[in-house]
Parts: sequence; C-alpha cells; structure tokens
Amino acid sequence: MNRLDPFSITTHVFKTVEDHPIKIDVCVPKSTLEKRRSSSHATNAKCPIILRYHAGWLFGGQRDYPNWFAQWVCDLAVKHDAILVSADYRLLPEATCEEALDDIMDAYIWLSTGLSDALKSSYKDSPSDLSFLINLPIPPLRPLRNPNQSPNPEPYTPNSPTSPSAPHTGHNPTPNKSGTPPTPLTLITSLFTSISHSTALNNGKRPIVSNIPMVSPTGQFLERAIIATAAEQHGRTLDFFGPERDTRPGKRRVFPEDRIVDGRVLPPVVFIHGTEDSIAPVEGMDLFVELVRKHKAVAGMKEEEGGREREEGEVMRYCRVPGEHFVATDMKLDGSEPGWLRDSVEFLEANWLGVKSARL
Repeated sequence: MNRLDPFSITTHVFKTVEDHPIKIDVCVPKSTLEKRRSSSHATNAKCPIILRYHAGWLFGGQRDYPNWFAQWVCDLAVKHDAILVSADYRLLPEATCEEALDDIMDAYIWLSTGLSDALKSSYKDSPSDLSFLINLPIPPLRPLRNPNQSPNPEPYTPNSPTSPSAPHTGHNPTPNKSGTPPTPLTLITSLFTSISHSTALNNGKRPIVSNIPMVSPTGQFLERAIIATAAEQHGRTLDFFGPERDTRPGKRRVFPEDRIVDGRVLPPVVFIHGTEDSIAPVEGMDLFVELVRKHKAVAGMKEEEGGREREEGEVMRYCRVPGEHFVATDMKLDGSEPGWLRDSVEFLEANWLGVKSARL
C-alpha cells in the first residue's frame, strides 16, 4: 500500500521563479476530513502541521515521492489529525545553495500566507463545514536546514539522515562503505558542461529544476543520485553550492555549523541516524551533535530569565542506532516499533502537542 493512501492530497504553487512553478503538497488525513464532516465533531479544533522537506543531497528528489515519506511520520499525522505539508525547492547545481534555502524558507512562510486559502479552495464544494484552524508557531520559525531562534519553538526531526557538510570537511572525499567501485568523476564535469550549454542557449539564464527522481520504481539509483554520489566520493560537493551571499558571522547560513557557532538555536529536536549508513556516514552527525552540545544550541539548554536550564534529554534526543541510511523510514507506529522510536515519538508529542501522557 502507498503510505500516502490515508491522505487527501492537493497540489499548490507556493512561488514562481522565472515562470517556473515551485510546488507544495498539502496532505490532509482522510480520517480528519471525515471527522470534520460529522456534525458531532467540533470544527474549531486546531490542526497541527508537519512540514517536510524531501531528501536527496539538495541535488534531487521529489515532494511527492511516497517511499521517502517516513511511515512513522505519516502514522503520527493520522493519529493527531495533523496536516502534512511537503515542498519542492530548486535543486543544485542548476541553482545555488542560497537559492535552495530561499525556497525552503518561502515554503515555511507559505504556511502562514497561503495554506489557509489553499484548504478553503480545495474543500469549498464539500456539503459540510471543513474550515481548518491551523496551529502554527508565531513568530515563524526558520526551517529545518537553517533554524533560528524563536520564543515559541516547534520540535523538528530529521528522519532522512544527512551529514552536515562544514567548510572544513566539504572537500574531503566521503568514505565509500558500499563496497562498489567509485563513481567516475566525469559524471560531474559532464553535468556542469550540460548546464553551461543550456545557459548559453537560454540567453544566460540557468535552467531551473525543482523536482527530479533519484531512484527507479525498483529502488535503483538514477543518474541524478549517481552524480550526487560521485560528488560525495570525490570531495566535490561544495563545487555545486555556489557562493554564499554574506559570509559575516550572524549573516552566513549555508552551513549549519556556522549558524550554531553564530548563536542560532534549534527547537526541541530528535536526530535519527543509522550507524551503518553507507551514504551519509554517521561520523558527520556525531560531530554536529557535539557542536550543538558544546554551544547549548537547543532552546531551553541555556538558562533563561525567570526560568531554568533544562537537561539535554528534555529538549534533544540523538538516536544513533544500528541500520542503514533509511533506518527508520519504513517503521510503523503499530506496536512493532523499537523502543528508541517509541520514546522519540513521545518526546515529539510532548514538545509539539503538549500531550500530557508523553514521557520526558
């Protein structure tokens, strides 16, 4: 079964760049719609939001590829009548990393500026009142890859593991744990040549790509994923990023490590990473988590005026668990999930929804 089958999905354009629409999917649990169609259900109940950005090294991926939606996150959305929102963004190397981050931020802003109208227009023909009250943090919280301070932080979980690429590590080749021969470097140079040719034919305008498959229906890597793998293996990933707009402390944003050093603070967070990850080695996450600990870079870790300094376990969990890259993607919340995932979900529920029965 498609893990998105329990959802009613509508597609919207949240921004347009040079006539190229960048899309976002709004996934409402069908069970939530049924509840709101029932006259006995209070229509003023707020719907929490889960905002998801797809994986793919920033080089590829699709907002609507169901196999990369974590099953347990889908289960969590259905359980709590949460609206699951999944956004595309401009992809490297046609775009720069800064442009991708622009889209990631704009998708978050759209939750406040466009989601309500999108829901009204999508369900306006229903015979019943399907008005939604949306539970959003105010003021807006920066999105996943570049979190900022917020007095009302919402928890975040990177459920598709990545290893942060700091400036001092981004040009180091990634160890090839898969046992396969290294991917030829010529794949990278050929792509840059193709982009340059397309740009020249289009009066200097670079092509825009915001949705491209990384794997085949049978799970095999497609060209885009192979190129991303080659960039990692040969230490050329940063060649795709493009320039950073502002490298001053407090203004730089491309590398999460820089933002942590500059004083940015994560919301309550769960990191999940497989120790046998052959795509994004766990050592990268180890270094990032240690940096977060060093700077107490999670909301509540530092003593606030009139408050107390919270213990790490109250605001952050690091699940360093046996498994490959998509270690938790297929796990269900049906009682078969491992204890560490069950505890992580309870942590998220406590910080996200204030569920009284959740344990910290």
